[in-house]
Amino acid sequence: MVMRSARHGAVAAVLLFVTLLTGCVSDWGHYDFEFGASDAVGRWSSEGRDEVVALDIRDDGTFTAEGWPTGLSCGELPEPEDDPDDLWDETVDFSGTWEGDAPGEEYAIRLLSPGPECKSNFSVVAWTDPGGPTRLRVELSPLTPSEELTDDMVLYLEKEQSDI
Repeated sequence: MVMRSARHGAVAAVLLFVTLLTGCVSDWGHYDFEFGASDAVGRWSSEGRDEVVALDIRDDGTFTAEGWPTGLSCGELPEPEDDPDDLWDETVDFSGTWEGDAPGEEYAIRLLSPGPECKSNFSVVAWTDPGGPTRLRVELSPLTPSEELTDDMVLYLEKEQSDI
């Protein structure tokens, strides 16, 4: 009888731990579906990496990117097994047009550039962490499933505050 109670207690403890763990996972961040296309307008810059990326999104539908890793959708997509740091071997400045979120799509904006510096057509999502600002999230290895992405495979751009 004591053995059965101990076993039930252990099972209950494991279930409680798993429940708490999955609850914490959902607090790590999520897509910000309230983010609209007009919220994207402004200057965004990278955080958490040695390399600095800047993205200026203008309300006339154009953008300029500085320090963008050429390994990120500048032509061919990287393979899932590629080392994300290899994406930063070369960087480029380029410009193009952007479009806002489309009904039924999960991206916040799509960056379009015909080249030649960086031919692109990829999506950027709005991401928010509990108590933090919404950031633009760029997956550096877009063919890797989201649940398998590590921190070094994701670039976050934070909106710079204007002095106005």
